[in-house]
Amino acid sequence: MSPGLLLVVVTLVLSISLVESRPSYSYHYQTPGGGHVRVSHEQAGVRKTEGTPSPDSVKANEAALDGYRLGWATGDTDIIIGVVTDTFNFTWVPEDDVVSKDRFPSFFGDFKANAEADGRAKYFMRFANIIHRQIGDTLYEAADWIVDGFDRGSYFNAARDGKVIWDMATT
Repeated sequence: MSPGLLLVVVTLVLSISLVESRPSYSYHYQTPGGGHVRVSHEQAGVRKTEGTPSPDSVKANEAALDGYRLGWATGDTDIIIGVVTDTFNFTWVPEDDVVSKDRFPSFFGDFKANAEADGRAKYFMRFANIIHRQIGDTLYEAADWIVDGFDRGSYFNAARDGKVIWDMATT
């Protein structure tokens, strides 16, 4: 092969390599539920690679979220405390207040008292626009909460292994 032809072939291969070679950025995260999120430069996507929950696990998480919501609806802290983990935290976003499981009954008592103050009706909370999303072994819930005549807001929480693991709410 002549040197000129070799230079043309090397130049052509190098040009093709440069055209086809794009910078590739890839990030990989593990979600709290054990799933994985992969984001690449060319395509952003969510890919679950492990941790497919059993139907019993999904039902247990749904039951935990249903019970938790029932406790909030009726104002019963025993129900709420009965379906949360020992490490549960509730974040009241308007005051940036992170409430532990131990402190929750006191926080909730104050919340109910404020809802019933000034002659308002007996406390009852209702919910609208409930959305569930399963990622790995964790079931997430987002919705709106409403206490008629008092206030309304949105919340986001999660359950794993049949217990609510955290919650955050705002007005």
